[in-house]
Amino acid sequence: MSPDYKKNLKHVEPEKKEVTTSEDDKQILEKYSGKAEPTLSPEEKTILEIISKRKTVDMITREINFALKPLGKELVTPEKVTRILKDLESRDLVKSVTGGDGNKYWVDTEYYREKLLGTEKL
Repeated sequence: MSPDYKKNLKHVEPEKKEVTTSEDDKQILEKYSGKAEPTLSPEEKTILEIISKRKTVDMITREINFALKPLGKELVTPEKVTRILKDLESRDLVKSVTGGDGNKYWVDTEYYREKLLGTEKL
């Protein structure tokens, strides 16, 4: 290669774009700006991550214990999961619903809201 190839190369300056926020995003930010982020324990965070769809206490307990057992950590009981779920329900982070089969299911309030609005994530 000859050094002449450098003569044909031109330096391109990247265009800097200004970041804008849509009106909808601004309204959402204003709505939640006054609310403090809820402080959650590791168990509460784990349960919220597990509840993507409606699940019973036994299903939630089983998923948590599947993750804890290989790590050699103490397994949780359904009673402990129920206590945590009731605490999360008092903070309006989860909701208890009764399914068509008569079982009590727990759902994340965001999932529940999306289902009611017809914007459920698949």
